Amino acid sequence: MHAVFTDVIGHELQLSYLSQVLERDSLAHAYVFSGPRGVGKTAIAERLAAALLNTSVKGLGLHPDFMRIGRPLEETEGGRKRDIPTESVKELCGRLSLAALHGTKVAIIDDADGMNVFGQNALLKTLEEPSGKAIVILVTEDVDALLPTIRSRAVPLAFPRVSTPVLEKGLIDRGISSFIARESAVRSLGRPGVGLMLTEEGKLEALKEEEAKIRAFLAAPLYEKISLSGMIAKNAGADEREKWLEDIAFALQSEISEDPGSRARALSALLETREYLSQNVNTTLALEHIALSL
Repeated sequence: MHAVFTDVIGHELQLSYLSQVLERDSLAHAYVFSGPRGVGKTAIAERLAAALLNTSVKGLGLHPDFMRIGRPLEETEGGRKRDIPTESVKELCGRLSLAALHGTKVAIIDDADGMNVFGQNALLKTLEEPSGKAIVILVTEDVDALLPTIRSRAVPLAFPRVSTPVLEKGLIDRGISSFIARESAVRSLGRPGVGLMLTEEGKLEALKEEEAKIRAFLAAPLYEKISLSGMIAKNAGADEREKWLEDIAFALQSEISEDPGSRARALSALLETREYLSQNVNTTLALEHIALSL
């Protein structure tokens, strides 16, 4: 395996493939890295870019042949993150058309599903007629949001959740105590990025406090569940809502052996809710759907 990937937890098959193409200098012009948030796909994209540009991950931001775009940090009033501006995509494509200073140009597009159809079509022209040695890495949670024409011109690499034993070992190898590594691995739901975050001082304790609140929510009367769901829909941002849904999922999975039928139905409703939110359905109605299923 290429040395640049040695600190990555999990995804051995994907890293083996990337190491081989790096060794052979046989990379495609574009890749789509897909998978859940926190699973490690962005970290791997950064390491691939660093290897291609013969620099460190920290040095990417200063490298003249490295480019990166993504969603703006601010969110809309409804809590949904803004799309990647089409002008940002066009500017990126313009820079990719210029000659590289050191042989290779590399671009990472974070949250690539945030490009609208105009932005994707602008990028498509660059993927169809690449100029020089330019490599584009699209990172996304929702690969189906990309146009089929974009997907057909890029090599797909899916990064699924990592098994708990692999994640736990990866944390221990980083010097984390076995107890914290185990707790963090279990609670991260297969996402190394989340697992690493939970090993930070105080994060695991804070998570346990949140879990207690979630269990109180699950045990509350229906009217309280609906009321709290409405408050979260109105006041929480998109990331905060996503974390709330993940906390509920973890609690339901922990209790599924005690009440398989109802907990399985609730998990199904949770998945439906996430799908509704991705389709821009009314946020309050979507979150109340979970409350009614519990």
